[in-house]
Amino acid sequence: INGNPTDLDENGFISKLSTSGEIIELEWVTGLSAPKGMGIFEDHLYVTDINRLVKISVDSGLIVADWPTDAEFLNDIDDVKNGTVFVSDMSSDRVFALMNDTFDVWLQSDHFERPNGLFVDNNNLLVGTNDTIYSVYIESKEIRAFLEGTGGIDGLETVKNDQYVFSDWSGHI
Repeated sequence: INGNPTDLDENGFISKLSTSGEIIELEWVTGLSAPKGMGIFEDHLYVTDINRLVKISVDSGLIVADWPTDAEFLNDIDDVKNGTVFVSDMSSDRVFALMNDTFDVWLQSDHFERPNGLFVDNNNLLVGTNDTIYSVYIESKEIRAFLEGTGGIDGLETVKNDQYVFSDWSGHI
């Protein structure tokens, strides 16, 4: 981020690290303001950057496309592995999706108070919010509470089938 996480200052960058954590290239990708969520599909890295989704060539480290929005705090990314890029917008009650080279609001709901952590599990998108993880059936967009009283979800991943790990803004895992 390299500054305030909401400033459109182009001070942000992405570093390239070795698998042991050594810095290979400190400023591998530049021209970003506050990069947050990331995911790789085929030969491209998709990154949220405050109010846009950015597509970066993994080979060159160059930005090859971007999709601006009216969002003020795009954050997490998931399901890049299947070609759809779901993105949470913490400044609103929306989840965006990049499908067929179009980036737009996929679902808006009063349930999504400050949506952040995302995880696609089979046919469901798990959406971590201010105090609940919701499960959204992707095909119908039906929403149901999955886990309540979670605190402000940040990261959300699976460790095994039907077992998840998540972090919240209070510092819990």
